[in-house]
Amino acid sequence: MAENKAKDLPDNQALAQAKHIPMTPMKVRRVVNEVRGLPVDKALAYLKFAPWAAAEPVYKCVASAAANARHNKNLFGDLYIVTAMVDEGPTLKR
Repeated sequence: MAENKAKDLPDNQALAQAKHIPMTPMKVRRVVNEVRGLPVDKALAYLKFAPWAAAEPVYKCVASAAANARHNKNLFGDLYIVTAMVDEGPTLKR
């Protein structure tokens, strides 16, 4: 059974996960490293105009995390990206 990782978070943090992104982790990590530690507004503006293809799924995930923070945790004001991780997903056997 899948575990709910959002239950283990403190009250001042929100979570969003993007799964099964068809890109190499190395390409996505390059984009994530650029926005880690930035305020959400600046990160979304950066990702909107970033020239990499991996910027789109990262943008969606950051926007989803910000929406989760505002809606589920009632966090308003300055939101920051504290932790962002990229791991490998399942590989296709050909």
